[in-house]
Amino acid sequence: PTAYICPSKGPGKIPHDLIGPNRETSLIIYPNPSKNPSMTVLYPPTEKDGTLEIFNGSGHLMLTRQLPSGSNKAVIDVDFVSGTYIVKLITADWIESSLWMLL
Repeated sequence: PTAYICPSKGPGKIPHDLIGPNRETSLIIYPNPSKNPSMTVLYPPTEKDGTLEIFNGSGHLMLTRQLPSGSNKAVIDVDFVSGTYIVKLITADWIESSLWMLL
């Protein structure tokens, strides 16, 4: 997977044509890295419901969030300790993952 480091202002420097299925990335997480245990996740709108999963560095599932069809953004507040986490997007059409760092 491709991981983008996005400042707190969001992924403004990522060209729009790179976002979406069959592009360089479909999953954007910001801020990344983050001092705040809150993240915004951007993804292409899906025709069917999807799932967002977050795993810790040991591979343990920490959170599961259902994503309704047609949505393209999720704001997630977590109660995690500092570390690197794997954020996995699962839809009917694709599965993609990216890293998120909580400082």
